[in-house]
Amino acid sequence: MIKKEKINHILDLAKRSDLSSADYTALIEALRKEERLPTASPHSLPGIFSLLGGAVITLGLVILVLMFWRSISSVGHLFLTLGISVTLGVSGVLFMRQKLSIFSDALLFISSALFPFGLWILFRDFLQFDFFAQGSILMPLLFLLSFAFSHLIFTLGGRAFQLIFSILYGTLLYWSIVNRIFNLSSLPTLFLSDISLLLAMVNGASFLALSRFLKKVGYSASSTILVLIGSIVFYASFLAYTGFDYSAKILMEFLYPIIVFLGIYLSTLWQSRVLLATSSLFLMIDIIKITHEYFDIEFLPWPLLVIFWGIILVITGELFRRLSKKYFLK
Repeated sequence: MIKKEKINHILDLAKRSDLSSADYTALIEALRKEERLPTASPHSLPGIFSLLGGAVITLGLVILVLMFWRSISSVGHLFLTLGISVTLGVSGVLFMRQKLSIFSDALLFISSALFPFGLWILFRDFLQFDFFAQGSILMPLLFLLSFAFSHLIFTLGGRAFQLIFSILYGTLLYWSIVNRIFNLSSLPTLFLSDISLLLAMVNGASFLALSRFLKKVGYSASSTILVLIGSIVFYASFLAYTGFDYSAKILMEFLYPIIVFLGIYLSTLWQSRVLLATSSLFLMIDIIKITHEYFDIEFLPWPLLVIFWGIILVITGELFRRLSKKYFLK
């Protein structure tokens, strides 16, 4: 049940009860005191320090282990990665159950970061699997198990920052699968090939769809980050797919501004200033790209081009300001 439904449910119960105004006042005061209680949210200062501490500890451990890596046996490699990952994951969940999230955040962070490296060592050194063999599915399997592990920790611990690892490993799983299907690594222009850009658009669109779900279930901060990353990936991939030559893909160049305006419209429906900002930015970039491709700028002095692009920037900024003021909650 999302927050709005909970509020409506409480109001409905209040209407059917015989609570007095003093009772309502006492309830409001109790809720305010509850909000002022210190929490170990990842967005609070203690939570941020805990996550940063976990990242620094992970970095220090990695550097320390790498200094003596060659002198450690394969069993030691497995223990230092997969063994510690599982141990810290279990410990972090137990700390979370005891309301000691300041410690659990750091432990769960380290656990999720180490897990795929431990699986790599297990598959390569003990099971003698070749990750780079022709037709191997080990890389998708590695990221699938890493995604399952991080999602399990998120389910048990319920910490929003664990979504970072779930989304990261899910994204790597997606790219490992499509690489296995389309053999992207063999393409001469890996990141700028048409198939790679189309797959990147799908990845960006999936981030936007996932952001809507996360916002509905109460993870607003994670949703905002996904909107930012997803919109940038989608717009940038689409823009690169249209090409940078005259009439390279005329249909795509016609569709691109329509997609951007659709993004602006969705931003008003979703109440997302981030989506509005990225849509406005890429609209401005597309206008500059079109003027460069379809207008003869060789005979125009470059200061006039700078002025023209400055006007575009001002118009885009004014569009952002007006839409934000008209459609968005303050």
